[in-house]
Amino acid sequence: MVRLVPTAVATIVAMATLGTAPAQAAVPRLKIAKIFYDSPGTDSRSNSSLNAEYVTLLNTTKRALKLKGWSVRDKTGYTYTFMAGVVLKARKRITLRSGRGTDANGPGGRIVHWNRDRYVWNNDQDTAYVRDPKGRLVDSCSYKASTGSASVGC
Repeated sequence: MVRLVPTAVATIVAMATLGTAPAQAAVPRLKIAKIFYDSPGTDSRSNSSLNAEYVTLLNTTKRALKLKGWSVRDKTGYTYTFMAGVVLKARKRITLRSGRGTDANGPGGRIVHWNRDRYVWNNDQDTAYVRDPKGRLVDSCSYKASTGSASVGC
């Protein structure tokens, strides 16, 4: 019985030490890379001003990711849902612009448009959420504007 007490104490100490190690967060399959929340100049709601506001997502996997049903949402609840046929290649980026336009592949990756006539991202603070087709939260990024900044890397 006397031998069990030191062994039990050593086991408890070892378990407590292991429990204090920082947890390694899993990298999301689709990660928010950047939010450009304050388009340059006056907020005129022109299409060019709306399209200067965007969020860029990164496929962190080694495989192409079919984005049908994936969504991007802000804290207010404005939601963009990717349609069928949008495939993001491995380790590539896709940029979701707030205004209207023709979706295309650009030099920096794929570009899609929310087709809104109003801004999505608040200039002072906001949160972006990415959800998979089953509605599970995959990634989020919050910001509070700082002087001289119009974007945030996530």
